[in-house]
Amino acid sequence: MRFVLCVLLFAGCTSVRLASDSFAAPTAEELEILRAPASGPHLDASGYVYDANDTSCGGYPRLQVETAPGTCLGMVMPKERAIDAQAKRSFSMPRTMVQIPGTRDFLVADMGSWHPGRGALFRMAWLGGRYELKLLKAGLDFPHAVKLGPDGKFWIGELKQISRFTLDSSGAIAGWETMVAGLPASADDSHPLSQFTFDPRNNDLYINSGAPSDHCFVKDGAKSCPEVANNEMAGLLRVKAADLQHPPATTWTSVARGLRNSMAMTISNSGLLIQGENARDFSDIDEPYEEMNVVDLSKPSFHYGWPYCYDFRATSPEWINNTVVKCDGGVTASQAGDYQEPYVLIPPHAAPLAAGYYHGKMFPQLEGQLLMAWHGYRPTGHRLVAYSVDSSGRPVIGQKAMARYSFDHKEDACESQKPVDPQGGIQRYAPYSELVTRWNARKNVRPRGAPASFYVADDGSIWMVEDKNQTIVRLAKDGAPFRKESCDPNADDRIEFLAWRRAVTESPTLLADYQEVETKLVKKYCALCHDDGIEKSLTVDSLSGLDFLVANTWFVPGKPEKSKGLQSILHQGTTPSMPLPGSPQFFGTAEGDEITKLVQRWIGEIPADIDSRYAKTTLKSARKVRTAPGGALCGAMNAGDTAYIDPRPATFVKSGGWQWARLYLPPDHKSLKGSACAWPQDGVFYIATTPSP
Repeated sequence: MRFVLCVLLFAGCTSVRLASDSFAAPTAEELEILRAPASGPHLDASGYVYDANDTSCGGYPRLQVETAPGTCLGMVMPKERAIDAQAKRSFSMPRTMVQIPGTRDFLVADMGSWHPGRGALFRMAWLGGRYELKLLKAGLDFPHAVKLGPDGKFWIGELKQISRFTLDSSGAIAGWETMVAGLPASADDSHPLSQFTFDPRNNDLYINSGAPSDHCFVKDGAKSCPEVANNEMAGLLRVKAADLQHPPATTWTSVARGLRNSMAMTISNSGLLIQGENARDFSDIDEPYEEMNVVDLSKPSFHYGWPYCYDFRATSPEWINNTVVKCDGGVTASQAGDYQEPYVLIPPHAAPLAAGYYHGKMFPQLEGQLLMAWHGYRPTGHRLVAYSVDSSGRPVIGQKAMARYSFDHKEDACESQKPVDPQGGIQRYAPYSELVTRWNARKNVRPRGAPASFYVADDGSIWMVEDKNQTIVRLAKDGAPFRKESCDPNADDRIEFLAWRRAVTESPTLLADYQEVETKLVKKYCALCHDDGIEKSLTVDSLSGLDFLVANTWFVPGKPEKSKGLQSILHQGTTPSMPLPGSPQFFGTAEGDEITKLVQRWIGEIPADIDSRYAKTTLKSARKVRTAPGGALCGAMNAGDTAYIDPRPATFVKSGGWQWARLYLPPDHKSLKGSACAWPQDGVFYIATTPSP
């Protein structure tokens, strides 16, 4: 049988007779190049691939994101068009949106960054058959929530205040006035964000007063948390409607304590405040769970656990000896100040940022259900879910405590059910359905979803604001046959990690500098909160910190100004400053200066051509996998298998009368035969291609 070798980047093809240990490369049509074509579908600035002229998803381009049957996700405002050219202002961190009554237009609140005075308010106006942005107001401090109030005016929350305004006949802001002033804030002026909601029964205003730290770690044997002790932070505040009649209101009442950050909250018609808790972090991907709390606004204020308790009755390790709240002492909830355990748990690290009841005509099957946007970057996050509720608006309790999401740390892995088994025991679980799921990152297909909020428009469609991707997308009804996305346990995207490993290990200078970055930054500071981000499927070894940096896009080769990790430790850019408050700090110290210079040097050294160092192909015949050209036999691949090789001519090796190509394989790849060979840290094996010229 005759085969043809046509490897990506080769100048030509040579017809040869191959043995069973040879590489039968695909034709040009068979080679899957992971790039969008020049015309038709294109790769946009956020990482989505779609056809800009497509209108098949409710009038908008269809995105390659898995959604519930009968629905699709369409691109409304892509990153490259999210700009007011006249004002020279674009989306930086869009967070929430609200429709302007009687129009197709929306207001969008943009935080700008995690630094004061950089927020903005935009109008997304329907012009010429598509939406365009217009800047209405700049210089805002961390604007997050923008909503239509019960008075028919727009309300917007900033760091220390909540204001309201209207739009005049020209569309400009009119009558801007501060309604609530002097809200509690942290010393570094970056938290908490002023999320808020109105009680539909009496128009009282409820405001998130979150905590600025992760777990309020304090030294010297302190037995209480200052953020909780002041009775204003780490909880919910109520401003009565009567006090809003004479603005600005400067007094409020605490209605719940021990809530780290109530970004997802809504009030049912029966007067129950449903709160999605952004709980503390552990490095463990399985713990702790997020919480859903039900606050009965007719009862006294209770303590909901943070920072002393997590899950149901587990005690935080820093607060084992605290005397304020006894997490394992049973729950009576009969007196003000008693510990109130969660109503139900949400999967670990899901990061709920928005909640609300669905009332719309597009999806009658969702009527009255509780929607929640999970923003988290870990496997449980980046999705929109729906809970069935009882007559009071609380999620219905389920019998079988199972959650569906990937726990194997592979971005492209098949999701599976995992028992809900939190520390402290399981008490209650509420099942949910996923409206937008598998919004994980797939290179040159889509970025990881980042739904910071959702809004149900007049037509019943569900619009979502993505802060990290700087886009606005829309979930709509879809009559096309449902196509569930396939998944590969030997995920494509993991190959990029291996290519990075190879690039670093084959350069002594790059490897030495990386080892310094890992020792002085990743292990000492980053791994305290982000250890789960290291690709554990590639084994935790001397390069696992590199996987973490790649997975979180903390660097951009040769571009320190666009590297999120560097900007984070410099307290610049749109990413939160790191390390987080409550953790050991180095910013502004001699150690911090050394780390910064080291990271800057390393970013300048790392290669910018990683994409060209691996290519995906389908094998035409079986071949053997070896440790080196002509080396020990480690396994075999079959005809039809997907293979990832290094396609650069300079990397092909001539040995033993054959030409050999680098083959990238993860440690658990089906082609590797047990423990026949030790897995190399860069995942590089070899297969024969052609007889040596």
